[in-house]
Amino acid sequence: MEGPELMWTDAVVPGFLIGIASSAHCAGMCGAFALRAGTGGRRAPWRMFLYLSGKTFTYVFLGALAGLAGARVVDSFTGVQGWLGLVVGAVLLLAGVRLLRPPAPIRASGAGAWIGRLLEPAFRYAHSAEAAGGPFALGAVTGMLPCGIVYVAAIQGAGLGTPLGGALLMAAFGLGTLPVLAAIGLLGHGAVARFGARRLRTTGGILLLAAGATGVFRALMQLLADPAVGGPLCCH
Repeated sequence: MEGPELMWTDAVVPGFLIGIASSAHCAGMCGAFALRAGTGGRRAPWRMFLYLSGKTFTYVFLGALAGLAGARVVDSFTGVQGWLGLVVGAVLLLAGVRLLRPPAPIRASGAGAWIGRLLEPAFRYAHSAEAAGGPFALGAVTGMLPCGIVYVAAIQGAGLGTPLGGALLMAAFGLGTLPVLAAIGLLGHGAVARFGARRLRTTGGILLLAAGATGVFRALMQLLADPAVGGPLCCH
């Protein structure tokens, strides 16, 4: 019983929290793809299901790879799980603080324009994938687009030290991103506007802070309890 319980608390819960907390980011990053997948009249719900399934499929694949890599690292270095958890928790805290701050104005020049030019080939490839394989292929390809939140979740999965753990965490992450993308795809960007972009950012920021604080606490407890790293807080 101990293994499944640990798997639930260590993989599914944090993965889902990171996913749903990044809803504001997902709406901006993949909203256009969700709108494209959600077209098709009566077939729109089915197309949306295929798109989200393809996206989650890629997340699960990346999570399994991250967990496999993490297993090799965990076997080689003592205490690495705790240190990875500490780094990921700190990154989530920073991301939460950033979401709670007022959004910076979008500029046509500078770093924003440079990133746009860098990602333009990836977006063209995503549209080509949809033409060849439909909405599932569109979701699978867009799941591989460069995204800091996805990388953070994958690192968290790597820290679990098993391919199954990494896959479960990323599957939960995909489920967490599902509500906002499904709402955009089926109802349009107006669905997010009615909820309130600012409210979405605030909710996501609070959830990221909660996930980050929990991750830091768990990592510190793991490091302090590991005799090879530092041992418990007190011995007598």
